[in-house]
Amino acid sequence: MMNGKQNNKQAKDEKLERTLANLAVEAWKMGRAVRRAQTALEPKQAKRLGSRLKWFEQKTQQALKSEGIQIVNPVGETYDEGMAVRASNGEDYKGRVDLVIDDTIEPILIGKGGRVLHVGVVLVKEREQ
Repeated sequence: MMNGKQNNKQAKDEKLERTLANLAVEAWKMGRAVRRAQTALEPKQAKRLGSRLKWFEQKTQQALKSEGIQIVNPVGETYDEGMAVRASNGEDYKGRVDLVIDDTIEPILIGKGGRVLHVGVVLVKEREQ
């Protein structure tokens, strides 16, 4: 049985984990926006911005990993309704079974012990034959 200190520490750890997961999702979305914006820049500026984004994403991954959080990008995987994702365009493909994940809008975040911290949001498409 846990005492008060253990309960308090566990609550703080869970709050930190949720906060980091939320930040990771927002960082992912910011990265998507920056990549889209790069196309409007001069090549030299786009390259510089891309380098900064890559550095930021590496630092984010390191920080999450140090807390036992993993970012999962399921692009290319076969879509299954039991996955820890929600297909944003799923209604367009209702009843079809041979779907693949085409794009990740929000990643899946997995915490310590394999616990899903954030259900991803994806776009699916029919598998190309």
